[in-house]
Amino acid sequence: VLDELLSATGTVSEKEFPEDYGLISVFPNPFNGETKIQFDLPTTGYVALSIFDGKGRIVRQLLASELTAGSHSIVWNTRDDAGAELPSGVYIANLAHLNRQDTRKILLLK
Repeated sequence: VLDELLSATGTVSEKEFPEDYGLISVFPNPFNGETKIQFDLPTTGYVALSIFDGKGRIVRQLLASELTAGSHSIVWNTRDDAGAELPSGVYIANLAHLNRQDTRKILLLK
């Protein structure tokens, strides 16, 4: 069981084993400061969770590692991979696990 992984603000948490796959929620949305991205994995495997800007460019790789099956969450703090604060706008959270992908729109308001 994962207790802690390096991430946007330091933690990924997990709980029970889900039966389905995908991004469950992004809360709050719209947000200012930070938002919590929750997702389920029915099987253990490599996971990539990325944030894209409105032009389709990746701005933040939140997660790129092997995770166990279960419910997970990660906090994104509005910063890009270089640590710079991103401007207000629409962003896309993209979860990739095995051969599946799921996306959610996120609205950052400052």
